[in-house]
Amino acid sequence: MKREQFFKICIVCLISIILLIGIYKIITTSLKVNQGKYRVADVVVTSTADIVSRTEENAYLSFDASQKNTISLLIVPSDAKTESISLENVTITGKNNSIYISQKDREEVLVSDIQVLPIDVQYREDGNILLELEITNQNILTNKKLEDGVEELRYDGRVFKDAGLTLQDLTLDIDFDVKIVEENGTENILNVEMNTPNEKFLTEGYHVERMDLGSFVFKTK
Repeated sequence: MKREQFFKICIVCLISIILLIGIYKIITTSLKVNQGKYRVADVVVTSTADIVSRTEENAYLSFDASQKNTISLLIVPSDAKTESISLENVTITGKNNSIYISQKDREEVLVSDIQVLPIDVQYREDGNILLELEITNQNILTNKKLEDGVEELRYDGRVFKDAGLTLQDLTLDIDFDVKIVEENGTENILNVEMNTPNEKFLTEGYHVERMDLGSFVFKTK
């Protein structure tokens, strides 16, 4: 009799565990699929270099070099009516302290000075929102002379390698929230977290990377 009761208890426990696992999978799947009224359709990061050359009075060639990363987010708003978009909780760190961020073709702002950065909502013809952010690692090299054995100045990312810099010297740890507020007050939060540029930037001079969308999911408040 005791054996039968023990066997029944084991079966009940087993069924309960199976049900809990099933419920957990349903919940986690729903959270991944249900992004409220906004969905990220594409994320592309473009890494380039900005080189300014100059000839000093003593006739040697020197240059300044900055590194720019453009993050392009394509957001599908579904039937939501957007009231405002802003960046919040912006943290961007690297070896260089002169790091700036801006919406494309807008005035740059020093990252350390940002609390909230308002964004102009730009709709494409298809009704989707294109958010383009430029993050500039400014004046990594200033008044730099060409290294011995380097015969010409290269106007792309390879100039940093020519100057003896490594990927670690350029890497930015980027973390910020995109907050979209609907007309009814609903807040939609997208956390953007990445490291850039890619190591190919130093060898190819520039780099374009399409990001995995798995980690770019809106959460509704």
